[in-house]
Amino acid sequence: MGKIKDLTGKRFGKLVVVNRGENDSGNRCTWNCRCDCGNEINVKSSNLLHGQVSCGCIRTKSLVGKKYGRLKVIEQAENVRTKSGRTHVMYLCECDCGTKILVKAENLRSGNTKSCGCLEKDINKEKSTKHGLKGTRIYNVWQGMKRRCYNPNEFEYGNYGGRGITVCKEWLGEHGVENFAEWAYSTGYDENADYGQCTIDRIDNDKGYSPDNCRWAKNKEQQRNKRNNFIVIYKGKEMTLSEVSEITGINRATLSSRLEKGLSIEEAINFKKTDLRLSFNGVEKTLKEWSVELGINYRTIHGRYRKNWSAEEILYGKKR
Repeated sequence: MGKIKDLTGKRFGKLVVVNRGENDSGNRCTWNCRCDCGNEINVKSSNLLHGQVSCGCIRTKSLVGKKYGRLKVIEQAENVRTKSGRTHVMYLCECDCGTKILVKAENLRSGNTKSCGCLEKDINKEKSTKHGLKGTRIYNVWQGMKRRCYNPNEFEYGNYGGRGITVCKEWLGEHGVENFAEWAYSTGYDENADYGQCTIDRIDNDKGYSPDNCRWAKNKEQQRNKRNNFIVIYKGKEMTLSEVSEITGINRATLSSRLEKGLSIEEAINFKKTDLRLSFNGVEKTLKEWSVELGINYRTIHGRYRKNWSAEEILYGKKR
């Protein structure tokens, strides 16, 4: 840091520098100054060198009697000085609601402060009560639908907005939630249904949310309609793999893994570890038989099999 220029005795407008002050919280140099009006203030070097010429006593045109938003200026109050040495001109104002507050002159002129705080509250209240639905169950359904389609941070975004699923214009915009609620109640939405018993479901999973592509369904029905469902024929009936899992008590992932290995649904259900078979060079045997024939520990062969290695790699290991 370069040498600090000594400003002691120098005049800046109505301010005369008395002596060096303590550095402020940002470790910046400050000076103790005396104003011609008699006030003593602490001012940063940069403020002095860039135009501060008084303690704040040089006032611009009075704001008393003027109206800013809901605030009427009653009288000028005592100036406020911050820890950094900056002085703010303050005014006592009365809000239309009757509350009196102190406001910085700069905030009145800029329009940053237009009320005691009641204006913002009223605006938010109007937004939330305009349609009377905020906080209701159907409102939350509507919000969840939009988040899935338009919020990249949403957990399920990849399966919705991430692949082009959108919400129709009718259900967006200023009256979107009202239009959505009107459609919902006219198509059987039950706000008193148990969780998972009345959920919004898209009929065509490659199309977005719209009146002609949506319906209300139980959670199981909706799960059945998901694009990643595995439909099988079991005991003469078309079922999802999840439904077969529920009936048989066998983990869905286990069934899926067995089907991917070429087993039928019946074989996947009645499968036993000892039934695992492997074909190599036109010869098919169980893993147990290969283990005995080649003198390889069964667990070793089984472990390689589970890693989806090729038949040759399972029996003879990977080449290095």
